[in-house]
Amino acid sequence: MEKLFTAAAWIGLGFLAFFAGILIGEYDVQPFRALLKPVYAAADKVLDRPLDRGLLINSGIWNASKTSKTGVTVNRSALTAGGYTLISSGHAQQAFLYDIDGNIVHEWSLPFRAAWPEAPHVDEPADPALIYWRAMHLYPNGDLLVSYEAMSDVRGYGLVKMDADSNVIWTCSERTGGSFCVDENGFIYAVVRRIRSKPLAALPQIVAPFIDDELVVLSPEGEVLRRCSLTDQLVQLVGGRNLTFLDPTPAGALGTESVARVTPKLAAKLPQVEAGDLLIAMKFADMLAVLDKDDLQMKWVSSGPWKRPHCAQASQSGSILVFDNRGFESRGLKSGVLAFDPALKKVTWAYAGNQGRPLSSRRWSSVQELPNGNMLITETQGGRVLEMTPERQAAWEWSSPYRAGNDKAYVACVWGGKRYAAADLDFKFNTGGKKWF
Repeated sequence: MEKLFTAAAWIGLGFLAFFAGILIGEYDVQPFRALLKPVYAAADKVLDRPLDRGLLINSGIWNASKTSKTGVTVNRSALTAGGYTLISSGHAQQAFLYDIDGNIVHEWSLPFRAAWPEAPHVDEPADPALIYWRAMHLYPNGDLLVSYEAMSDVRGYGLVKMDADSNVIWTCSERTGGSFCVDENGFIYAVVRRIRSKPLAALPQIVAPFIDDELVVLSPEGEVLRRCSLTDQLVQLVGGRNLTFLDPTPAGALGTESVARVTPKLAAKLPQVEAGDLLIAMKFADMLAVLDKDDLQMKWVSSGPWKRPHCAQASQSGSILVFDNRGFESRGLKSGVLAFDPALKKVTWAYAGNQGRPLSSRRWSSVQELPNGNMLITETQGGRVLEMTPERQAAWEWSSPYRAGNDKAYVACVWGGKRYAAADLDFKFNTGGKKWF
């Protein structure tokens, strides 16, 4: 009888503890909520499981591997710009800082549910295995700004700034999409995908409700300061009659994928454009555009040889660097990077890989020009990052080790691919072993 009573008492205590945990989570009871934060994060990591084979193939996060080699496969010290490379991967909500030899020197880890335990801005968050960090910005002190996205949702899940130990500094619940940029004063320029309920008279082919891209300006503390509709700006600049080609899709009409700053040399080649203005890439419109940094008015727009561009950056010479996801297909190739001179209206440099290993990423991907003139190319769906010289010689290449499926036949998408000089980072590395929870 005594053993029966003891067992019943333990069961009762377990039930009370379980019930208390639910109440703490539901009503945000402090300080217990903070104490249980590691538990919630650990539970989310349990849910962050590999998808079954059928979902794995069709999720979009995983793609057929091009090679069995992983890690740094090319490292020509005489050619590379050196430094540290920041990479995020579709296999987890994490980021890794690699040295030039392919060693992880620092790691950040913060599951979506740990950043937003309730997530009121997302009605039904996706399975954790479908959530990833799309864009990132690393501050000199080790703080990291990241955008969360989910493969099952065309609207992003928000921005989080965390410290070097992956503790949340602030969150922004705007439904961001694509990449963002941070200026020298810490202001953040990002794209938000909002559901617009009223139709546009100038674009009758776009039926409401539809997803409208907005450019938002955030303070260094993550507060929204200004915003504008990019669809309205485009109509105002070029007129609705010139935009009848826009194809209304469930993902929106423009599909704005990147925001970058205009350099002085690029500004000199564009009418009425100033240094610090905002260069954007609109994949569905196959257009690039520039907006005024202060009043967010669109001043310049251009189509070109690119198709479905996911990244546009200003080069040191004043050209525009574009990751052209599908424009090379007409030439029998797949994806590529090109430098477009807007004054000459022509491509001055291009790289699409080779027949043995072509660049191939129908979605996402990016390019960054390094101080020595090399190009750091992130081939998202190919699962690799490569550094190419202006002469198109490989200086450095990294292939993702995050594989899945039978015989590791699938590789996780790779995002980030941003290079930082050692002199620009001033924080203690955790050597990749420390987790925030």
